[in-house]
Formats: sequence, C-alpha cells, structure tokens
Amino acid sequence: MRGLTTLAGAGTAPLVCALLAAGCGGSGSPRLEGHWQGTAAAGVPAETQAGATTFATSMDLVFKGDKVIITHQGKKTTSPYKVLKSDVEQIIISAGGDKETFTMLSGETMRWSVVPGRTITFQKHKK
Repeated sequence: MRGLTTLAGAGTAPLVCALLAAGCGGSGSPRLEGHWQGTAAAGVPAETQAGATTFATSMDLVFKGDKVIITHQGKKTTSPYKVLKSDVEQIIISAGGDKETFTMLSGETMRWSVVPGRTITFQKHKK
C-alpha cells in the first residue's frame, strides 16, 4: 500500500483500490464492528503532516459483519474482508489482496498501520 504522504496528495483512489479492490469471504470481527472516524495521522514528515491529518480526519470506516465500508470525501466503497489473525492487541484482515493491521488501543480507539511506521488513528462512534 502507499504511504499517507502519497495518499494525502493523490486523493483516495490508491487507498480504496488497495484496500477494497477484492475481498475475501468469511466472518468479520466483532471488535471492528461499528462506525469508526479517522482522528489523526502519524509517521509522516512534518511538511506533509497537515495534508495527512486532513486525509485521515475525512475518512470513516464502517465494519458490519464481513463487510467494510470506507467513506472519504463523500464517496463510499463497500467490500468484504476476512480476519486472518486476531489477538488481544491486533486484528489482521485481508481486503483487496492486502493484509491490513489494526491495533486496538482501547475498545473505542484503534490504529491502522497503512505502511510500516505510518498510521491512521480511528475513534469509534458511540451509539
């Protein structure tokens, strides 16, 4: 996958294509279930931090069953995903042929490792 620096400057197409181009069947993760709002980007150079933060905070993820819906700048993309590994700290999924790692910081906060060292933090919407 491309880093946050590239994504912030290039729009959402690379992210959506890489994450959701093809999905795998199977059950979803109850811990991912729900609506998540991007709150921060980390691990990018200082000169691109503002763009990466704007990109991150304009992104929503909704996990429902074995489907994930990404909304960014008003565009929604839906695809199935499959849990490859789940432990106390991390959930690794397969979506679009890529492995995606989500680190659960709490029941309400998670961090998506977009590429090593570059992350987007998400906060869960309360019902």
